Amino acid sequence: MPFARPPSNVPSPGQAPVHGNRLLAAFSPGDHARLGPDLEQVQLIRGQVLFEPGEVPTHVYFPHEGTMISLVMPLHDGGATETVTVGLEGAAGIGVDATDREVDAFVRGLVQMPGMAARVPSARLVDAAIASPALRHLLARYAEAAMSMALQSAACNAAHPVRARLARWLLVALDRAGPAPAGDGTMLPLTQEFLSEMLGVRRATVGEALLALQAEGLVRLRRGGPVVLDRRRLGDAACECYAAVRRRFAVLLPSVSARPKT
Repeated sequence: MPFARPPSNVPSPGQAPVHGNRLLAAFSPGDHARLGPDLEQVQLIRGQVLFEPGEVPTHVYFPHEGTMISLVMPLHDGGATETVTVGLEGAAGIGVDATDREVDAFVRGLVQMPGMAARVPSARLVDAAIASPALRHLLARYAEAAMSMALQSAACNAAHPVRARLARWLLVALDRAGPAPAGDGTMLPLTQEFLSEMLGVRRATVGEALLALQAEGLVRLRRGGPVVLDRRRLGDAACECYAAVRRRFAVLLPSVSARPKT
């Protein structure tokens, strides 16, 4: 599946989103002041590539509610597997060391649910992190949480069946979708082709897993994407990895961790 770079990274002046990014909201007033007017709002579209492996990201993106970015590992056969999902609790385009200007990306930054995001030039965020020990600590905590998600995903892909992994992934998307409360009756704008890329399996395999969830009354399949019918039972169908990652984020970043909608 080819990934294009649509020319949509154009700021939208005056289009301030209703819901913000929790990680960005945790910045101190002084750290916000350091970013100044370079912090801008942009509209992201589904399938947009923000950066590729081997590139030094030009910007760091802070998704707002309803927007989701996947960090995916492209493979030589043309496929890709998701490693980290970034929503309103995090950022995409920042390395483990927020003060390093030269580290290139190891993964592709791919928009999977469109919407608004804040972005700042990477160099400006590096300058702010160098000047602020508190900001360095916050970003280091987020990097540790994101690493935990990547490690859990690797274990999940190796050990758990596709149905449980799919249920987990739908819950992650649901946490970041739409205005609260998001739950029963929420449609996730995700195609089967896209889900197969994220799970690293064939499209037919994803289709079978979705049909199984539909037969159990957990989702309803629609042209625009699956509709979640029963969030609680979908949680029961998911593997342990969903809860494990939530607990890790809550420990490391209690004020910004994504909370499930009820």
